[in-house]
Amino acid sequence: MPVRSYEDHRPYIDRILAGEERVMTYDAPAWIATTSGTTGSVKYLPLPQSAVSGIHLKGSWLSLAALYEKDDELQVFSHKNLLIGGAYKGIEELSGLPKGDISAVIIRSIPRVMRPLYIPDVELATGGDYEQKIEQIAQLAAHEPGITILGGVPTWNLPLYRRILEIHGGDNMLDVWPDAAVFKHGGVNFLALPQAVRAVVSEAGLHISGDL
Repeated sequence: MPVRSYEDHRPYIDRILAGEERVMTYDAPAWIATTSGTTGSVKYLPLPQSAVSGIHLKGSWLSLAALYEKDDELQVFSHKNLLIGGAYKGIEELSGLPKGDISAVIIRSIPRVMRPLYIPDVELATGGDYEQKIEQIAQLAAHEPGITILGGVPTWNLPLYRRILEIHGGDNMLDVWPDAAVFKHGGVNFLALPQAVRAVVSEAGLHISGDL
């Protein structure tokens, strides 16, 4: 298959948004993921539920399996897991499908039976007001007695972690939650991040799972 740009795909995406079926995938889309990529302009990516469950959610379970392979004494669900995602953006007008950042799509697709293992709840984790979301999550998390996994896009996590440290005190996440074990992330190469991010999570002695 040749490499194609978003604009090359745009006519097909427009047909999907207009309601035409089986244009790019056999299964009907269940979500419209939004992304600005590196260009700054919003792009729409129709996602069938089979892609969300068969790629993104399955990938999460595989990453947990990889962690257990490294440390078979890891207790992932001994405490709650902290996450922050992108924004859920309501209903796309043309297609009538829910839309949001891909991380919001993934979080809102977490099985209901698993949701009590995460903090905050799905609605807050995928809220659209970023500053308000950071403050509310920080206030909740700083008073949570235990967190096992820290998750999210590193550039979003840093303001959250700094605010948690302001509320709770300490230099890194292990000062807040001594049993924290994993920093699970995506979206950017961890090693390319500023030292400020890496000091908060990596130097705390956490397992790193994600884009390395």
